[in-house]
Amino acid sequence: MKRFGIAALVVLALFAAGCSRTKIIPQDQAHMGGDNFVQTAVKVAAGKPVKFIDDAGGAPHVLVIGTNGTWQANGNAPAQLNNNTGLNISPGNEIDVVFPTAGTYTVTCKVHPAMLLTVTVTP
Repeated sequence: MKRFGIAALVVLALFAAGCSRTKIIPQDQAHMGGDNFVQTAVKVAAGKPVKFIDDAGGAPHVLVIGTNGTWQANGNAPAQLNNNTGLNISPGNEIDVVFPTAGTYTVTCKVHPAMLLTVTVTP
C-alpha cells in the first residue's frame, strides 16, 4: 500500500507540472507577437535595459516612443526609440534598450499602431 501511495504522488506531481501552461515573463522583457505586445506594461530601474523580444512567430516591428504608431519626441527617452526612424526588430530577434531616466514612457509600433507598451522606469 505504501508503494502505491508513493507512486500515486509521483504521477500526480508529474501531471501537475505538465499541465502548467502559464509563462512567467520577467518585468524587464517586452515580448511581441504578430501585431501586439504580449504584456501591456514593463518595469525597469533607470540605467537598466528592457529586452524587446520579437517572438519567432511574430512580424517585423518598428518601435518608437509615442502612441498610435506615431513618434512623439521625449527628451528623456532612449535615442533608439526617440526618433521618427525607430528601432527595427525582426521575428526571432531581441534587442536591449536602456532607459536612462526615471519616468513613464509609451512605446508604439509604426507598422502596428494599436501596439502600446507602458514602460515604467524607477529611480
